[in-house]
Formats: sequence, structure tokens, C-alpha cells
Amino acid sequence: MSLKDLGIRLLLLPGCWLLIAVWSTLNGQPVCIITGGSDAICFGSSTTWNAPEGMANYSWTGPSGFTAATKEVTISFAGGYTLTISDLNGTNSCSRNLTVNPELSPGSINTTLRQFCVGGTAAIGGTNSPYGPATGGSGSYSYTWQIQEGCSGDWIDIPGTNTTSYTPVAPPLTSCYRRKVTDIICSTEAYTDFKRFEIFEDPVSQNIVPLPATPAVCEGTLISATFSGGSGGFPGSCTDIYEYSINSGIIWNGYSPGQTILNCWSDRIQCYQNTNKKNFDWGERMQLWVVCHSILECDSGASHTGNFSSLEITYPDSY
Repeated sequence: MSLKDLGIRLLLLPGCWLLIAVWSTLNGQPVCIITGGSDAICFGSSTTWNAPEGMANYSWTGPSGFTAATKEVTISFAGGYTLTISDLNGTNSCSRNLTVNPELSPGSINTTLRQFCVGGTAAIGGTNSPYGPATGGSGSYSYTWQIQEGCSGDWIDIPGTNTTSYTPVAPPLTSCYRRKVTDIICSTEAYTDFKRFEIFEDPVSQNIVPLPATPAVCEGTLISATFSGGSGGFPGSCTDIYEYSINSGIIWNGYSPGQTILNCWSDRIQCYQNTNKKNFDWGERMQLWVVCHSILECDSGASHTGNFSSLEITYPDSY
């Protein structure tokens, strides 16, 4: 309490001074001060402030219609708060301001779908406009990139990735990536949307199914083949090319699945008159193959050869 005035009454006696009385008048207002808690808090948290002890009445007002009549208050809304206290000596008021950090935002990364063959990768932008780093919170951040293999299941932290942009190690299978930001002071976390790396396995050509399935046939036998299987490659980018050869692969000719070829070695009538005949050398093999050409950007012009299936031409001794 503060001293308002001080009075002293003296009585003068012969040969000395004598103090008769001393009195004071004190200011009637109690001292108002708000203590405890913090002046700044993280988004989603709160702080507790205290009024002086021993008051007869407490009255708090604040933002968003806040009111209280207790010595201690717990608050979470930003703005100015006023405390009014009173006791037998009078009434007094004081104020204090609370700052609430904005909600943590993870910023943004480039989430455009990317498609690769095995071994493909690219930088995921997250630094320069239109993308950017985290905002809000306390302003003190750390970053960790995460991977979700197969784009399903748990997200796994990738060590040593405290950067706003990131170039992943080429994933062996389709994977998704996102950036986690941690507010170092507020201990809160936020996550960007994810970036999908769609990985296409290298194309594998079809298998050859020869007819007849025996490795050796006699002259005059109809030879054909169908094809099955095949996988990988970017959808729509792979074309299977069918070819055959009757001279150990020196010359290759186009082939249509199921096309029949009559093998001939001599000029027998049944061979000579057949338009599908092919003149084989003695003991020569007919070879069929299929090759897949991919036009995907990371594998442009590459050829992936399928299995060879060979038919060796043999003849009865009577020929």
C-alpha cells in the first residue's frame, strides 16, 4: 500500500522539544498484479494466471466473452485480460496480454503423380513457390521425410532428411512420400499431402507355346505357336513383336500368333503344292521369338527379349 500523507504534532516545552503524536493516511486501493503462467503459448495449449492473495472479490474479463470470479484462471484465447480486485480498503484493476502462436502448418510439396521404371526417381519440390516450408507455430521447425512402401500401411521416417525438398533413393516398388514438420518448442507435428512414385517393373515378353510341343518333327508337319504371359512395363507402352527364323536367326520373318507353317525339305507333292511350306535345311531348327519394346521415358527404346522356343526339323530314314 502507498503512503498518502504523514502528520507530526509537536508540543514545545521550555528547554526541549517533546513529540506528542505521529499519524499517517494510506491509499485505500489494494495492489493489483497478475502473476504466474506465460505471456505466449502454443496453439491448442493453455496457461494459468494468478491474482493477489487475500482479496475479498476477484473479477476477470477477457476475449471471446471470457469472465471469471476466482483468484486463479486458466486461459487459452489470445488477447487482453483485465483483473479487478477489491478488499476492505478499496478496489483496483490491472491488465495482461496473452499471445497464442498460430496453428502449425506443414507447408506444401509437389504432389503430382510420377511414373517410373525400376531405378527412376526425381526431386520432390517443397522449397520454392508454389510450394513452401512450414508456417505457424513457434517458428522453430525440424523436418523429416517419410516413406510408405506400396502406398499403404505405416509411414516410416527416413533418417537424415531435415530439408524442405527431397530426392528419394530410387524405390524398387510403388511408394508414397510426405514431409513431417515438428515444432521444436511446442512439440507439435504436422504432415503434408503425399507424393506418389508409381513404379513399373521392366517389361517381360510373352512365353512361346509351340505346337507340336515335341522338340523334333518330321517333314510335312504343320508348325505353329501361341503366346502367353508377359508382364511389366508402362501400360500401353509395350508392343510384343513376333518373328520366326528357319536359318538359325540369320533372317527373321514376321509371325502372327497361331499361324501354321509346313516344314519341307524335299520337293514331295504335298510340300511342293502347299503355299505355307518353308524349305528347311537338313536338321535345321525353326526358331520363334517375341520382343517387347517399351517407350516409357526412363526406358525409352529398350528391348526386352522373351524366351526362345526352337523346333528342330528331323526326317524318317525312308526320306
